Amino acid sequence: MREVLIIRFGALGDLALATVLLPAIEADGEPSRVTWVSKERWASLLADDPRIDELVTLAEGESIRALTRRLHPNYDLILDAHGNLRSRMITMHVRGTEFRRIRKDTVARWLFRHGAPRPASLDRRLVDRYLALMELEPGSFRPALHVGDARARAGVAIAVGAAHDAKRWPIENYTGLVRDLVDDGHAVTVIAGPGEETLVEAAVGNSGAAAWDPHRPLGELAREIAGCELLAGNDSGLLHVAEAVGTPVVGLFGPTVRAWGYFPWREESRVLEHDLECRPCSKMGERPCRLPEKICLT
Repeated sequence: MREVLIIRFGALGDLALATVLLPAIEADGEPSRVTWVSKERWASLLADDPRIDELVTLAEGESIRALTRRLHPNYDLILDAHGNLRSRMITMHVRGTEFRRIRKDTVARWLFRHGAPRPASLDRRLVDRYLALMELEPGSFRPALHVGDARARAGVAIAVGAAHDAKRWPIENYTGLVRDLVDDGHAVTVIAGPGEETLVEAAVGNSGAAAWDPHRPLGELAREIAGCELLAGNDSGLLHVAEAVGTPVVGLFGPTVRAWGYFPWREESRVLEHDLECRPCSKMGERPCRLPEKICLT
């Protein structure tokens, strides 16, 4: 039995996209036992996946050294799908017969953001970078989250949050969208992450739409999205969760661009964006817009 270790701590969208590694490993033809290392806060997204034999989670404040004590001392294949300092520290403490690390093309992204021509390396989606770890061509497999038995698809999910304010469509626009959808007879659920409860309340208003409790487990949220016909929202991890459970999306992209590798991949999905000279203005939308208003999202 081949022992395989996948290292991908998070965040939400990256974790959902990294599930493309699981069918790739299965298709490799060699019986494997898969261990996945993730942060504790994202773990429920993977907890019920039968393709993962062991889920090892990094608790808040826990050291990497402590985590490695709970890992097998030797692996036949280690896939570093994160490529950061913490994942590199794990590979220093755990032995592997074969080791592969994701290529992020950080320099190419920096040059492109600062005016250089777009290099061919940025034509690859993040999913394709994961597949390259298994030496597979782009599109060989798709990400898929295991959610168990979801309800029959009905209604629309509206994801109003994002990691950074610069990536958020104005909340008053969401309020109007939710009201219009409800008035047209659609069942609407407004979702966001912890700390974004006020955004959910504002978007729901007095429309009668359902407000999702962001403190419920991520596995339950994924199952709720799997029961929707569509998810519309900002460039956030929830877009990738939706596609990984088979729900098409309408993604609103402002400061971030296709070259970053996070655009939706399903044929039914759509992207709404403005072609502006100031895009991309940052790596992940972390910088406040330098203009009087976010023209990329208005």
